Amino acid sequence: MTIRTITTLREGCASFYRTVLKNPYVIGMAILFVTGKVAANRLLGASWGNALRSGVIGLVLYGLGCLVIHLLSSDPPSAPLPTPVAWQRQGIWLLVCYGLIVLAVTSEVLGWNLSPWHEILTTWQFWVARWQQMGLSGWPYLLFYIALPIVLFFKSGRLPRLLGWRQSRAALPFVLLYLLAYTVIRGVTLPGLLTLLFVLVWPALGEEFFFRGLMQPVLTGLIRNPVTAVVITAFLFTLVHVPSYLTAAPQSPLLAFSGLLPVLLTGFFWGYGFERTRVLWPWVLIHALSDLVGF
Repeated sequence: MTIRTITTLREGCASFYRTVLKNPYVIGMAILFVTGKVAANRLLGASWGNALRSGVIGLVLYGLGCLVIHLLSSDPPSAPLPTPVAWQRQGIWLLVCYGLIVLAVTSEVLGWNLSPWHEILTTWQFWVARWQQMGLSGWPYLLFYIALPIVLFFKSGRLPRLLGWRQSRAALPFVLLYLLAYTVIRGVTLPGLLTLLFVLVWPALGEEFFFRGLMQPVLTGLIRNPVTAVVITAFLFTLVHVPSYLTAAPQSPLLAFSGLLPVLLTGFFWGYGFERTRVLWPWVLIHALSDLVGF
């Protein structure tokens, strides 16, 4: 290893420490993850050692993943951002879309009858059920995650970039890692590949397009700190998953809470990867593979 390489690595690690590890929102997220994991695991009967190990190992692994992406990627272009006022309109529309998503997810999972939305929600749940019968579970949500945002953002020219080879090179080690895990755990079969194709469209493409591709850049434009925007986006991403996790473990809210914490961490990892590469396709693929292999 040459002196130049060592110097580059040291500078990259120092940059990562300044921009990510010293960010108070990242520190708060890390504390929440570890303490939440320890508390939930202890209350579920784990020993102190196992409870602490579960939290620390997960945090360290995802932190190392973010460091690798940081070292393998170049700093994004530092073109001047529009003023926060210029982002406010997009932020308001995204907030409306996000509210519709939360309302739709919550009403479907918990079976809410919210007057005067009852008729609308009944129609929505009917179409969700019809698509589910065709094996396309969740696809109606693409209306809120992709179709409506494209209509609202098309004229602004701020739609995310889906493809790109040079920018995505920093993500390739993780793409290969998840592809290998998928092959080993699930094997390569035609039904399995069809399932992967469906999951690529929903939830992977829908959620990555909306949260990482649209919401994260808008938050960056509003608060002027990309890493903080990644953290806030990860929290909003996790919040959408709360109803389904509570339904999956109705007798144990602690188990649901413990399961949501990795969602927060993966959301940060994917968000930071998108911030460094500025292209969506690796994170859509990794998201889909992660859902299928379970990590």
